[in-house]
Amino acid sequence: MKQLISDFKIFYQKALKEVEDNTFYINNIKRKYIHSIKVLRIGNKIRNNTKILYDNSNNKLETIAIKALLFHDVGRFNEAKIRYQQEKLQKKQIKASSLKINHGNLGVKLLKNNPKYNDIRILFAIKYHGQMIEKAIKSKEYQTAKTLKLKKEMLNILYLVRDADKLENLYRIKNQNNLTKDVFYKQLSKEAKIAPPSPKVLKQLFAKKVVKFSTVYSYADRLIMVLSWFFDINYKESYQIIKENNYKQYLLDELEIYNQDKSLQLKIQKLLKKY
Repeated sequence: MKQLISDFKIFYQKALKEVEDNTFYINNIKRKYIHSIKVLRIGNKIRNNTKILYDNSNNKLETIAIKALLFHDVGRFNEAKIRYQQEKLQKKQIKASSLKINHGNLGVKLLKNNPKYNDIRILFAIKYHGQMIEKAIKSKEYQTAKTLKLKKEMLNILYLVRDADKLENLYRIKNQNNLTKDVFYKQLSKEAKIAPPSPKVLKQLFAKKVVKFSTVYSYADRLIMVLSWFFDINYKESYQIIKENNYKQYLLDELEIYNQDKSLQLKIQKLLKKY
């Protein structure tokens, strides 16, 4: 474990040097490093309490799961560097939505030529942890996996990373008011910060789908997008962590501040309380 964290620190320290003295990106990279360590801890808690993931006889699979958890966001370091370089070139801040960068793909590029990390179960989790799950299942990597056992392990580790990643984000949203501190919120117009939920976002929620970020307009939409993550939680232990920390009710209470339609709020509450 210590060696893996040391390896991860190499990527982290290199990224810090590449953004020079830009405080915004230095802090961004530091947050991603801390986030990754916490995702590893949460993921290990899920794994230790989930029979399908915990196998004393298979140390290799345990190591693969740990690597996938720790390195899931390693592409974020390169993403910060790319954004920093573009802003330096254009001499202005780039809107969060205007520069499309897939940090999962960046992570795969960083690791695929390294024998310690070039395992389809690790790379699959890194590439698709932030994508719609349907895309992962339809992907060439999953469809061409050689055995059913390998497919199961690919999905189980991907689900583990997705759950741990969401749970760490939920912790920061609740305990650090993270949604009002990120770039997306700061770049919202005054109207969008107080606007009610959008029809496109509500349609996805009531279809029990994870809301696509590209359809989010208002802060209320963003809260609904986070609530929709509960449709994509995979392990019983993950649900237990959500319950223990009261994440669902916290988000519903926050949404009620921006959603003045009491009837709609009640429908959303009823829908989410089933999950």
